[in-house]
Amino acid sequence: MRKNGYSLVEVLVAAAILIIAILAIIAVVRKGRELDITDRHRRVARATIMSRFENPSYRYDNYDNVAPLNGQTVIIDPRDTATTTDDLTGTLVITVAPEDTLQGASNTPIPFKEVTMRITWQEPGPLNEQVEIKKQISKCE
Repeated sequence: MRKNGYSLVEVLVAAAILIIAILAIIAVVRKGRELDITDRHRRVARATIMSRFENPSYRYDNYDNVAPLNGQTVIIDPRDTATTTDDLTGTLVITVAPEDTLQGASNTPIPFKEVTMRITWQEPGPLNEQVEIKKQISKCE
């Protein structure tokens, strides 16, 4: 004879389903947060590279002196402004390809150099991230 209410087995099954659903929601929110942080780091790296390209050292009027750079440390996420020991840092590498030429509008050769700037960093966990931007610098701008 069954009384009104739920049996212990029904309550345990319902609780297990509820716990699984809550854990799934927590996992999705956590992964979304990780992706948001990684995306913010990519935006900072891209902005750092773009600001380097705006530097007069990488403009057409400094064409003959454009120089590579190997391994400068840049800050991706300062985290705590009181101390620098917990900053997330990356490595900036700038490569300059040998001079090449393009055909101009009047079939005159235009010399240019391709400058590649790449920042790599280690995200918390096993992920290595990098942002790379290439730009061609010519003598006539």
